[in-house]
Amino acid sequence: MTLFCTRPLPLMLALTAALYGAPPAFAAGAGGNSGGGVSGGGAFGGPSLVGDGGAAFGQVGQNGTGVSGGAPGNSGGDVLGSGSAGQTGLQGPVVSLNPFASVVGGGGGGGGLIIVQSMLGLTSVGGSGGIGVQLSGAAAHQLDNQGLIVGGGGGGGGMIDWGSVPNPIPDPSSARGGQGGAGVLAQGTGAVLVNSGQIWGGGGGGGGRVVTLDSSNASVILVNRGGDGGAGVVLAGDTQRLLNLGEIRGGNAGTGGTSGQGKGGIGVQVTGNDTIVTQQGTIIAGLDGGGTRGVAVSLSGTGNTLVLTQGSTTLGDVVFSAAGGNRLQIGGGSTATVALTGNLTFGTTGLYGVRATPTAMDRLNISGLAALAGATVEVAAQAGTYNEHFSQVVLTAGGTFAGSRFAGVTSNLAYLTPSLSYSADDKQVTLTLSRTVVPPVDPVTPVDPVTPVDPGLPVNPGTPVDPGTGGTPLRFADLVSGRNARAAANAVESMPASNSVYGAAIGLPVGAPQGFFAGLSGEAHATVAAGLNNLTSAVRNTPLDQLRGNLAAGSTAGAPTAAAGVSDAAPLASALPASQARPVWAQLIGNWQSIGASGGNASARQHTGGVFAGADGAVGGGWRLGGAVGYTDSRLTVNDLASRADVSSYSAIVYGGKAFSVGAGKLNLMAGAAYSWHDIQTRRQIGGGGLDQTLTADYGGNTTQVFTELGYAFGVTDGLTLEPYAGVAWAGQRVRGFSESGGSAALSGESSKNDTTTTTLGLRGKQAVTLGTLAGSVSAGLGWRHAFGDLTPASRLAFDAGQAFTVTGAPISRDAALVELGADLAVSRGATIGLAYAGQYASANRDHTGRIEVRWQF
Repeated sequence: MTLFCTRPLPLMLALTAALYGAPPAFAAGAGGNSGGGVSGGGAFGGPSLVGDGGAAFGQVGQNGTGVSGGAPGNSGGDVLGSGSAGQTGLQGPVVSLNPFASVVGGGGGGGGLIIVQSMLGLTSVGGSGGIGVQLSGAAAHQLDNQGLIVGGGGGGGGMIDWGSVPNPIPDPSSARGGQGGAGVLAQGTGAVLVNSGQIWGGGGGGGGRVVTLDSSNASVILVNRGGDGGAGVVLAGDTQRLLNLGEIRGGNAGTGGTSGQGKGGIGVQVTGNDTIVTQQGTIIAGLDGGGTRGVAVSLSGTGNTLVLTQGSTTLGDVVFSAAGGNRLQIGGGSTATVALTGNLTFGTTGLYGVRATPTAMDRLNISGLAALAGATVEVAAQAGTYNEHFSQVVLTAGGTFAGSRFAGVTSNLAYLTPSLSYSADDKQVTLTLSRTVVPPVDPVTPVDPVTPVDPGLPVNPGTPVDPGTGGTPLRFADLVSGRNARAAANAVESMPASNSVYGAAIGLPVGAPQGFFAGLSGEAHATVAAGLNNLTSAVRNTPLDQLRGNLAAGSTAGAPTAAAGVSDAAPLASALPASQARPVWAQLIGNWQSIGASGGNASARQHTGGVFAGADGAVGGGWRLGGAVGYTDSRLTVNDLASRADVSSYSAIVYGGKAFSVGAGKLNLMAGAAYSWHDIQTRRQIGGGGLDQTLTADYGGNTTQVFTELGYAFGVTDGLTLEPYAGVAWAGQRVRGFSESGGSAALSGESSKNDTTTTTLGLRGKQAVTLGTLAGSVSAGLGWRHAFGDLTPASRLAFDAGQAFTVTGAPISRDAALVELGADLAVSRGATIGLAYAGQYASANRDHTGRIEVRWQF
């Protein structure tokens, strides 16, 4: 429901003052003392709403009936002369008030006049005021108030005249004023309220009068207590949210007298659970009958939170329930100083949330008293470069703490421990963050001397055990696991405390050190070496696969000639047998590698695309010699460390071999050498502890390879050939030194080298096939590859400050199973195309290579 207003706000306020008492006091009950009710919605010009007033009670005799102004009284017995309650102004699940619209709850009816002749137990209490807006219904409850919402005022107490009754015993509250109605009542779970206008609780009704006669028959007038003011907002459901950008007021108590004073209305009252009140505007407690301001915010229930933001105004006390785990949190900006004009009472399980940055902490200034006993301070430190010792005042009281103290203090910091201290005048609490200290080890009792063995020589007494040392600071590496992360942590520990990386480490939250130091370690630089090593198999296997096919190639018969056998002329070239070798070739390759996490190293992935081209030819005596060049472009990513490396590699290869006829088969001997140059560009993202840096480096490396393979190919059936084989390869990798740029966490690295040797045993099979008139083949192979040497690549690194350290990269698999699949087809007399797959399967690593190749014969 949305209300719009066509009349100016001053006019509405004037009408409100006339009917309900001048705001903001709302001291007089609506329709209170007069006994008259306000009736009819839309009393403020159509769009504004006023709930119906309660009926007042008229004059009643002992056995008579009321005849004036209201419902009749009961005949005989106790007479109840109280006014009825006012009605709710507006009720529904969703309410939206635009600026200048208003809703006012109905005022309570006033109590009537009761003339007592001979009975006791009479009351003439003013009726309670109606609620301004009540959120109810099945739909999700929402309030968006930009206008004015007012709870109805309580009705005034009536008059009880004991007349000539001897020795009366009047109830001191029998003619009290009615309670003011709440401005807003939200009862549904999950209700959301946004107030940028005004919400006022209704004022309490004025106290009535009880008239008796004293011993001299003189009249004694006892003025009853005024009615309590209504709450501004009552949050009675669970998981509700209130954002106050405007003004919320509790209603003032009605005027009272000798029998007591009414209480001022609470500004915001939370009775549900897990509710959050965000105070960015003004909350004012109502005044009691004596003019003293009461409670601005009350949190009962459990798990509720009051957020006080800088610049907000809270006039009145803030009270937490005794045991509910309710929280007071400072909000607004990174840290803030907030004032509270009133007293503060934490419950025995209350929480005071304090945010901290490297230069400031939240602070709450209270004008009155603060009761701290049983509550806990919770420090939420934000990322930044911290000092090892930092103190600030986080709570002050204009009164005192009355000797009460917080039960304890906790924080989210890993290496800094919070502590609290109190000023001598008992008015300030100081929070200190200091380097965490490992408790000292208790001294160990020295070992008693051993009794000599008789009759041998005496045994020397045992050496006493040294007593334990005192507490020492918790080291960065104490909260970190894994060789690389611990190495980086120790390197940062060796830095000056003024270094920004050191300061970022000091301020790390609980649970963050592992990821922070692992990211700082530069592990990706060492893992690049593992990625480069995995590319060596593609560089050496590509030309050998081509040479193997050419060594096994047979010859085709020459073309027939009519002169064959009857002429001495030289035969035509076309009549001579022709080799089936395809000496010129080109390949496109795609490679996908996954390197699993192992020994504390993060997992990595590498994707590579490339092209190779080469040619080989006969050089005499059955030997063939060839050469090839290749280019590959790789990207290696270490996602867990927000790191990547782009590598461009340029390779040159020479290779050769010969097929020796041995028995029914051929012994294939092949060998080669390769040199690859690598352009390496790395990029690492560093985060945590206030650091947000992108670190880059550009450096080079190279890989030299020598390799050979020996296989024996023999026919099994028509068109089927098997070839068991063995291979050996050596790769020497060199990476130049480098320096990163991009921030204080940048690393420099020394040059490094890694040498590995691999041996391979396997079996290949090849079956000739035809596809129509086209000849081709399919092939498959299985093998086992064993590696030794520098299987765990390492890099020696250092920050600009601090000691150097060594990190290792993802390891190269020691053993792997090999799988090969392939097919080719001669698409013409001089050209063959083929597809091939080669895979390496290790315990944690996988390597997949796909190839598309074309071979020519000219």
